[in-house]
Amino acid sequence: MGQQQILFLILAVCIIGIAVSVGVIKAQQGDLDDRRDVVIEELERLASKAQEYYRRPLHEGGGDGSFLRLTARPGGIKSLMDAPSTKHGDFFVKMSRASSHLQLIGVGLDRGLDPHYPVRIIMTVWPENTSVTILN
Repeated sequence: MGQQQILFLILAVCIIGIAVSVGVIKAQQGDLDDRRDVVIEELERLASKAQEYYRRPLHEGGGDGSFLRLTARPGGIKSLMDAPSTKHGDFFVKMSRASSHLQLIGVGLDRGLDPHYPVRIIMTVWPENTSVTILN
């Protein structure tokens, strides 16, 4: 009877250890998802401003049906936000010669799935919609 009790005790310790490990992994994954969601929310806010810029006439400081003035120069992000950094990360407009869409890049301050790199997300913005690509 003593050996059977020891085996049950060992089995119980193993099950508890596995449950704790799974709980820790799930909690870390939830934190990563939260950090990503915050960067995506910032990008969505910037995308909305970019779409407003696209629709605004040129004489009112807008793009007059084009994203080109945002994408063709290095400081394009400053047309959408005061400072390209927030407490959640750094944000950029990818330079290109495209007038029909633009890409916003968000680099979070926290590490992503690959712990060597921070959270990185690209949001492609068209006049009426957006799409999100998670890089890390």
